[in-house]
Amino acid sequence: IRHAITRTVGVERLLGAGRKLVGHFKHSAVSAENLQQKQIQLNPEKRPVVVLQDVSTRWNSSFFMLQRLLELRTVLTVVLSDSSITPKKEHRDFLLKDQQWS
Repeated sequence: IRHAITRTVGVERLLGAGRKLVGHFKHSAVSAENLQQKQIQLNPEKRPVVVLQDVSTRWNSSFFMLQRLLELRTVLTVVLSDSSITPKKEHRDFLLKDQQWS
C-alpha cells in the first residue's frame, strides 16, 4: 500500500502538506494550545482533540491523520488565520488549498 501511495502524485502531495501542517502544531506549543482553546470556544460540549502524525510503518495512520485534519478543518483555519498566533508568512505555508480539503 505504501508503494501505491508514493506512486500517486496527488496523494503524496496531500500527505506532505498534511504532515507539514501537523508538524507545525506538534512543534509549536502556542499553536497547539490555541487549537485546543478554539475547539472549546467553538464547541464547548465536545472534548478537544489533537492533530495526529502519521507513521511510515503503519499505512492506516496516514488515513487517520487526514481524517483528523478534516475533522479539525474549521478550527485549524481559524488558528492559522490569527496573525497573533501564526505569522502571515507561515499561515500561507501551512494552510491547505480548497482542492486538498475535498
